[in-house]
Amino acid sequence: MSIDLENCTYDYLPNDKNIHLYQHKKMFRMNSDTVLLGNFIQIPNDSIVLDIGTNNGVLLLYASHFHYQKLVGVDICQEAITLAQYNLEMNHISNYELFAQDIFDFSYDTLFDVIICNPPYFSHSTQSNNSSLMNAKHNLHLTLQNLFQKVKQLLKPQGSFFLIHRLSSLNEIKTIINQLDLYIYNQKIVENSKTKPTILLEIKHSFVANVK
Repeated sequence: MSIDLENCTYDYLPNDKNIHLYQHKKMFRMNSDTVLLGNFIQIPNDSIVLDIGTNNGVLLLYASHFHYQKLVGVDICQEAITLAQYNLEMNHISNYELFAQDIFDFSYDTLFDVIICNPPYFSHSTQSNNSSLMNAKHNLHLTLQNLFQKVKQLLKPQGSFFLIHRLSSLNEIKTIINQLDLYIYNQKIVENSKTKPTILLEIKHSFVANVK
């Protein structure tokens, strides 16, 4: 699939003007939540990293700041994956794999040390007519319950899952992870005058009882 660069903007990571990327005008674009999550993630050396809903690859570009072993992205939209590949290659990143696939059909030959996701927040009442934006923003398909169940399948014991979500979802998140042998290891609440309060979470997978 070719890339429609005429309908893309040429941008850079706010914290690193040496890393550039193309963003399609009609697809999900980097926003304040993306930047907050990108600056929140911590990736141990030699980690295999998965970005769920990778879109144009921006969170993989944030992950490339670390000494990773491999970057892996999965997105249901082929056009998004094609653009992500272009952006990774443009930034001279070679040790990556990208999959145009539904996350619930996705499997890999090893478990991941780190998983990253900026998941959809919104309900059916605010759906978009743009299918790419709808998958990125609306949680009809990728609910929190489904997301965490898949993360547990893919994450190594003691591995970390980084995500950003609305603060109002925290109790729901705690209920779900308590059922799955996951626990909150680190969290950060961000107040934003333009949006509802946001929470950044690092959630870990454990062999042992949950840490409360």
